[in-house]
Amino acid sequence: MRRVVTPLIEWAPALIAFCLTAVLLAGWLASYDEPVTPKAGLGYWLGIAGASMMALSLAYYIRKRLATGAKSARALPSWFRLHVISGVAGPALILFHCNFRLGAFNSNVALLSMGAVVASGVVGRYLYRFAYHSEMTALERVFAAWRLLHAPLCVVLIVSALVHIWAVHRF
Repeated sequence: MRRVVTPLIEWAPALIAFCLTAVLLAGWLASYDEPVTPKAGLGYWLGIAGASMMALSLAYYIRKRLATGAKSARALPSWFRLHVISGVAGPALILFHCNFRLGAFNSNVALLSMGAVVASGVVGRYLYRFAYHSEMTALERVFAAWRLLHAPLCVVLIVSALVHIWAVHRF
């Protein structure tokens, strides 16, 4: 059965990317007027929301590993969309949490590793689109090599985020 794609759906990713970029730019510009402090109030809760969204993005990985059977495999694209959305929204909230600035060493490590994971995810999303919709085995090998990079970056992000959270509440 052939799917009919409406023009709005075709433009939705670009529209969402534009809106997210506009919101991030507005937040960055506003961060100089009325700074949000990551230690209390709105800034603190933005950090919790962003970390929760990034933790939610792990649900795709867990679901993919636990998927058995054709019915579970058909549900994976929805889980992947959740992974992509939460993998973009969470870091955006974290940027507002840190007020678009670097801070202490442990928070810098967490922020920079988050940036590396997001950049790796954007590259992976691009490779995923072509690796599974083409006959190119070379591209599939590149995608497999990308996975070897993305997974350790995610581990570094998880560890550095947990150290950051522990240090903030400990000291």
